[in-house]
Amino acid sequence: MISAWQALSLTKQLGLKPRRTLRAVGWTNEENGVRGGKAYRSEIAVQQRHVAAIEMDDGAERPLGFDFSLQDAGLESPKSLSVKKKLEEIARLLEAIGVTQIVPGGGGTDIAPLKQDGTATLGLFNLREHYFDWHHSHADTLDKIDPQMFRRCVAALAVMAYVLADMPGTLAE
Repeated sequence: MISAWQALSLTKQLGLKPRRTLRAVGWTNEENGVRGGKAYRSEIAVQQRHVAAIEMDDGAERPLGFDFSLQDAGLESPKSLSVKKKLEEIARLLEAIGVTQIVPGGGGTDIAPLKQDGTATLGLFNLREHYFDWHHSHADTLDKIDPQMFRRCVAALAVMAYVLADMPGTLAE
């Protein structure tokens, strides 16, 4: 959640104003029924068109790229291949920090309910070398975060979110 707020803050600090709204959501209850994601969809998302949803739920190790999913589109379908191409174009902006991989499949559990409405879902993925060393334990604390890798994660989220919010049309069009 901190990374999403930081990404929004970064775009604001830079004076960037995309044509669409950027929103950070603090999800709850992923491991016990995805109730937060389902509630968001039923109470907020059905009233507003979402171009895309991005989740970062793999910790803040060295970011590698984004995975993505679409409703009713196979991994090698023309629609998925078109979306992959668009995301690869955006990822070129992130080459300097090594966030270049675009992989079909994935997108995150909390945002999965949004796919029902045609929203493209993306997940920032990273090296995950130490994720399960601390995940869901008392040792899962901020002192485990490498500030430089965290900054790269924030930059990747900010760039991807801004470009998606500012692009004409949607990924799936």
